[in-house]
Amino acid sequence: MRIYILGETTYDIIFKNNKPIEAKVGGSQLNTAISLGRLQLPVSFISQFGSDVVGDICASFIKENGIDDSFIKRNRGTSRVALAFLNENNDATYNFFKAENSSSFIFPDVKENDIILFGSSFAMRADIREELSGFLNDAKAKNAIIVYDPNIRRGDIASDQEKLKIIIENFQLATIVKGSDDDFVNIFGFTNSEEVWDEISKSDVKCLFYTANKNGVKVHWEKGSLFLNVPVIHPVSTIGAGDNFNAGLIYSVFTKGIERNKLPFLTEEDWSQIAKASIQFAQEVCLSYENYISAGFAEELNRVKRET
Repeated sequence: MRIYILGETTYDIIFKNNKPIEAKVGGSQLNTAISLGRLQLPVSFISQFGSDVVGDICASFIKENGIDDSFIKRNRGTSRVALAFLNENNDATYNFFKAENSSSFIFPDVKENDIILFGSSFAMRADIREELSGFLNDAKAKNAIIVYDPNIRRGDIASDQEKLKIIIENFQLATIVKGSDDDFVNIFGFTNSEEVWDEISKSDVKCLFYTANKNGVKVHWEKGSLFLNVPVIHPVSTIGAGDNFNAGLIYSVFTKGIERNKLPFLTEEDWSQIAKASIQFAQEVCLSYENYISAGFAEELNRVKRET
């Protein structure tokens, strides 16, 4: 079993009170990959970025964190950069600057029960839709576990029927969906998890993790649902919170050895444990300006794993 994560590579420059305070290698899916790499899991990142200094920083950081970079391409020109502006609640709004060039992707030969994560704006790009869809359809046919996080930023969908069509296709490819309450308002106009589950369970989705920030997490699967409260914390930055919820989810599925055909038979306690780990990962990230779990948090989990 391997983990393959697809997404943009972004260099985040973080602002507080309109002044730059930090710069981090980021990108929604890369944040997840870094956390899993720090946990010494077999994770490969599928992406592209430029041949500039920013690209060099990203390439070094990815390698330093134990991620397989065999499926990363370096194109001529500049890399993707994001300006992240924190408000008084330390939530971020973004300005993105695209990479200069792109090319065809390098995709792996996926095996049964491999775990794949995709989502965000990367999963809606029209210029890569055909090759991305081909890869994901092949992975689904091979019984991989495909996790989709739409991560829809405000205004991304509106009345854009082409984007909505792509998102619906992504749900149809997914095994597990994780999304926020804001995501599903932006996609469907739905304001509760039951409406979302009724809609996406028409496809082959086995489970929905519906996150609502401090208002808790609702989990739906074929045989039931559960709600978990989220402990109160005082976040330094919420950048990467959702991405690391995904890391906790994937870490749990991988370390528990859960196979795709076993997902319908997981118990309420199984789903509860996965959700609790996901919440723990997300909250740990909020306590610093890091986009990923800290080295200390990762080492503690690695120590526990070695001793069990």
